[in-house]
Amino acid sequence: MKRFLLPLLVLCAALAPACQSPAANDNNANRGANQNAGNTNQPLSNVNAGTATRDPKNKAVMITVSTDAAGNTQIAVAPNKIVLSKSKGQRLRFVVFNNLDADVKDVKIEFKSAGGDPMEGSYTIGGVLSGIDMRSNSQGIKAGTANGTYKYTVTVTVDGVGTPVVLDPDVEIAT
Repeated sequence: MKRFLLPLLVLCAALAPACQSPAANDNNANRGANQNAGNTNQPLSNVNAGTATRDPKNKAVMITVSTDAAGNTQIAVAPNKIVLSKSKGQRLRFVVFNNLDADVKDVKIEFKSAGGDPMEGSYTIGGVLSGIDMRSNSQGIKAGTANGTYKYTVTVTVDGVGTPVVLDPDVEIAT
């Protein structure tokens, strides 16, 4: 009987701290540290992405709408001049990122070069919410377009700003 009581007493002593209630203002202080403990060293991946398919024909210009040091709205494009190849059948699209606190009401992209519009169609983007990016449709090069540099105008209208912001970068069409 004594042999049975000693292990039972040791077991009770070991489990006794688990029966104590936490301090009144504990609020589970270790929750943040242990919340993702099971996910350490796991690779990050986009589970919705599926298998990516390469398409070297698609080219893009990134348009970022932001403010300068003085608080004025500005537009930046990257690359400033993009080269599209007719022989490779390359297509162009625009990706607009709104890095402002305010929403962008409208983004217009228009080719107004002396040589006309080298693209098969117009670009539609519309409004872009704050902190969000939007993509335009993709357009190929018009048949019979001459090689050369074509200016296009990016016009951005920001919610609460009376005057639209305009930038005039280039697209170069090559063989």
